[in-house]
Amino acid sequence: MEQQALGHIAGVPVVTITPFRITKDKQIKGLFYYNLRHDEEYVDDPFSLEKHVWSCHYCTIATSKPIASLEDNSLEWIEVTEQDKQLLAKYY
Repeated sequence: MEQQALGHIAGVPVVTITPFRITKDKQIKGLFYYNLRHDEEYVDDPFSLEKHVWSCHYCTIATSKPIASLEDNSLEWIEVTEQDKQLLAKYY
């Protein structure tokens, strides 16, 4: 069953937004999981989208399509846009 998109981040449909980390054993097959890092000084301000965040974890998203530049490691992170922040605020 295809999940309804909440909106788009980095050009891909987002189907889940949660403040929690989603461990590998809880991930749904066919979805792609990314973490957002918050600014070190402003914990309510998401700053970057990454495959793995060890510190300053803001939230986790699941997408129905991969973010190519993160999957192929051509980028380590993507800056969160104001439009991304609006979507996150709506569901977070």
